[in-house]
Amino acid sequence: MAAGRRRTTPGRASSGAEARVSAEGRVLRGVLERGALEGVIAPAPGEVTPGVSHVLTERVPAAHRLLAETFLRTHPVEAARVVDGLAAESVVPLVADVAPEVAATVVAHMRPAAAAACLEAMSTQAAAEIVTTLAPGTAAALARRMRPTAVAAVLAELPLAVGTALAGLLRHPPDTAGALLDPRVPTLPDDASIEAARTALGGAVPGLSFYVWVVRRDQTLVGVATPTDLLRADEAGTLADAMQPAGPRLPVTADRRMILAHPGWREWHALPVVEQGDGAFLGAITYETMRRLEAERHGRPERGPLVDALALAEAYLVGMTELVKGLASAARWRGASNGE
Repeated sequence: MAAGRRRTTPGRASSGAEARVSAEGRVLRGVLERGALEGVIAPAPGEVTPGVSHVLTERVPAAHRLLAETFLRTHPVEAARVVDGLAAESVVPLVADVAPEVAATVVAHMRPAAAAACLEAMSTQAAAEIVTTLAPGTAAALARRMRPTAVAAVLAELPLAVGTALAGLLRHPPDTAGALLDPRVPTLPDDASIEAARTALGGAVPGLSFYVWVVRRDQTLVGVATPTDLLRADEAGTLADAMQPAGPRLPVTADRRMILAHPGWREWHALPVVEQGDGAFLGAITYETMRRLEAERHGRPERGPLVDALALAEAYLVGMTELVKGLASAARWRGASNGE
């Protein structure tokens, strides 16, 4: 087996990661304890402290943004569970108040119906900014739950490349390889230079940097190159000199059962998806997507990479649950007071 090809299973979060999470918890707790918010964002169970929206909005806007964005960024699974239980009109101001990439992480972990309702309830521009940051497969899954008019409006606001990719996924039946693939994987023609291949791999979207997929000029899949292949390659050569045979692949019509049962997952981080007939390369399904499908099949939610480490900060997370509810209320109040 070629070096660098075999898939490895991620291990438990390192002690450094756990320490980092704990440190974040201490920082956030420190903010809560510095007076302005003390006794305001920790109401009794089942109660909402009167005036919480006013206090959060008027007295501590900087802390409001810091706490919201930090919690949403570092604990997206837990934040998603909280906002899942809120009405869309309460979630929208909170999500719109943070960076699109942070909002997208939380939206990706929400229940699909709740996430789709949230995207529909916000402005078309805000929804487009979030959709641009989402993985294409996630964006397509949410778009299928939205009204056609809302989807059309969002598509019109997206960058051309993003909109084209999303529209391409939506033309395939749900739960098929064509609808689940990620078209953003690094792909180059077989006559590309080694330098170009290294650049493509280095600039790949996080989670998609395992391989460079190699195609002929007619887009037929002919090979794949790993980081090890590219490091060992002669810089004067082309990608065709460094690549391996493409190996196992999935037809665009493959359903969930076929995807999950494919033996290629024993060795590969991602499996290529090709058109039937001409073998044109469309994209790849990642191991992460396969794990999500597997979790859905067994009726259990996908666990985020920090969930186990976050068990060390359970008390903190319980408190932050109430905080997020308060922040949603605060953001909604601020929007109403500004006439938005």
